[in-house]
Amino acid sequence: MTPGKHSRALAGAADAGVATMPISPVNSRKQPNVGVRRNKNYETLCRNRLGNDLYVERMMQTINGAPKNKHVQCDKIMKEDKEPEPEEPEDFLVGEKLEEVEEEAKKEEEEEMEIGSEQSTIPANLERLWSFSCDLTKGLNDLLAVGYGHFGFKEQKRGLACCWSIKNPMWPERTYQSPYGVTAVDFSIGAPNLLAVGYHNGTIAIYNVQSNSNIPVLDSSESPQKHLGPVWQLQWIEQDRGTAGDDKREILVSISADGRISKWVIRKGLDCHDLMRLRRTTASSSKKGGEKEKKGEALISRQAPGMCFAFHPKDTNIYLAGTEEGHIHKCSCSYNEQYLDTYRGHKGPVYKIAWNPFCHDVFLSCSADWGIIIWQHENLKPFLSFYPTTYVVYDVAWSPKSSYIFAAANESRVEIWDLHFSTLDPLIVNVANPGIKFTTVLFTKQTDCLLVGDSDGQVAVYELRNMPPALDSNRE
Repeated sequence: MTPGKHSRALAGAADAGVATMPISPVNSRKQPNVGVRRNKNYETLCRNRLGNDLYVERMMQTINGAPKNKHVQCDKIMKEDKEPEPEEPEDFLVGEKLEEVEEEAKKEEEEEMEIGSEQSTIPANLERLWSFSCDLTKGLNDLLAVGYGHFGFKEQKRGLACCWSIKNPMWPERTYQSPYGVTAVDFSIGAPNLLAVGYHNGTIAIYNVQSNSNIPVLDSSESPQKHLGPVWQLQWIEQDRGTAGDDKREILVSISADGRISKWVIRKGLDCHDLMRLRRTTASSSKKGGEKEKKGEALISRQAPGMCFAFHPKDTNIYLAGTEEGHIHKCSCSYNEQYLDTYRGHKGPVYKIAWNPFCHDVFLSCSADWGIIIWQHENLKPFLSFYPTTYVVYDVAWSPKSSYIFAAANESRVEIWDLHFSTLDPLIVNVANPGIKFTTVLFTKQTDCLLVGDSDGQVAVYELRNMPPALDSNRE
């Protein structure tokens, strides 16, 4: 059983849902001082409303001093003979009013300073906003964001793929049920209405989410090149066709436990071609020159089950592949017979690889050996290693706003790391409830939110609060 290979599903689904949210334009031009004063007055007006502790009920005074409200506009006017009262000096009244206004302004400034000091002392944290969950998904193991299922070979049950919307977190917009567990999902880049779904039995299906039909428009169930093991990850990739770089085509890449990395092209059906057949590297490297291998090792022990992959953000001809034996192989789409390089550092299955969106020569990996490793592209040895707990790390994700921040999900908790703040301890730790395992994480692109999937079938949305200011990240 290889748990945790459900994290890739969240990336495809959430990117499609969150990235399409409209963004309000921001006017960066400086406003005159009059506008600033009006803004402060408006803020004061908003604070002094019903339900606020600072609210003070104000009433208009009528001719004879009776309070004016909705029920009584004014009392009946009566004529009485009274001696004229001595008038007070106007200068004295004006001075008193000015003093009252100054005192109120000082009190408001002190209150704002107190509030600011309280906020500065609150540490960075995650605040749960809502979760995507319904009766269909509750209790299903190994969450895939929109894909659910039991992934043990002996406990296979039904699978489910869901398309959630922030319009209704209580029920999904689309549901696609299957007799096999869903192991990976991803939305197309060029045609966002196409959703690719990978299953535990090795089948890949493509659905049109704009249609109400639950039948896939394409699937690999009848293909002779279909995978023979679970599809642990699939992703739509845009590749350059010519040397100019203007003409691009989109392919679907998948990696499976059968040791194959395949690309699928939509033509009349799903046409498959293997990019790489993963093979073990430890067996041949440990042999001495005159020692012969046993005959039974040829096909069985040399086959390395694939777990994850990540294409280079700039050069889509280069990609990294993580295997069950704990190695990360650097591969090229032009060579399918041998690896370009091999990164050795993990002692267990590699569950996720992620390139840094700002520094394109840095990537991140996590494994079942409890570790998280940061690598440099040209260096085969680990650059930084993190072992904060003794639990399996299922997923990692870089922040889209800073090259120093990343999130990690393990069996016990979700961690937010800020490498500029500390390389020893995470900045934020959110512990899971008893009996619940966190399985996948994903940063939203346009807001300061984090999506977290768990083993109970929920996708929780957290807001990042009181985070340190992001440093300028140099994009390459």
